[in-house]
Amino acid sequence: MIAAYHHPAPFRYSANAFLASSKSVIEMVRLDMEKEGENAWRNERVGRVLADDLFTQFNLARNFVIHRGSLIRSSQVEVGLFSNRRLKLALSTELKTDEPSHVLIDRVANSDSASMFIHPDRPFIGEQLGVRRVYREPQLSTEHDVLTATDMILSQLCNLVDDCHARLGVPSDDGAHNCCTAHDLEQHATLLETDIDPSLVEQWGWD
Repeated sequence: MIAAYHHPAPFRYSANAFLASSKSVIEMVRLDMEKEGENAWRNERVGRVLADDLFTQFNLARNFVIHRGSLIRSSQVEVGLFSNRRLKLALSTELKTDEPSHVLIDRVANSDSASMFIHPDRPFIGEQLGVRRVYREPQLSTEHDVLTATDMILSQLCNLVDDCHARLGVPSDDGAHNCCTAHDLEQHATLLETDIDPSLVEQWGWD
């Protein structure tokens, strides 16, 4: 999802795939812990996950995706002038489109209205065109954006699997996942011209 963040169609595909796989983790834990005779512990530990309001929403959304269709059909987009990744001036809209962010940036850069945002030679270091994109889906969460909510669910599932390993005394590979890595939406939500083409830094004389 992170790799495809600024490409809505692959992002949506990855998010829907996560919804399907998240429930599978629960089922695998149930089966494997039953084989080990850990039913009581399993029921209590899995029950804590299932009782979580956010996981309940994700489970309902999974059923929707499987039986009715995909989710995340739009994103909140701000296109405009950024200064060192900080938004200064932008047009904000709810886009129901699969156009990637780099296409939106290119359209603004080549439009008649580009001059209202920025000088074509980019004379001020750090000032450039960019897109800030946030996906929200009420069926997943009314409080968190899609990426943050998914990260929270992933962390729960990783902790569940880790607890199963610990319960059975099975060594786990510390490098097997990075679910405990702090999540930062802003690191992924913004795409700038120099992210797309790093050579622009030299071209504009910023180096």
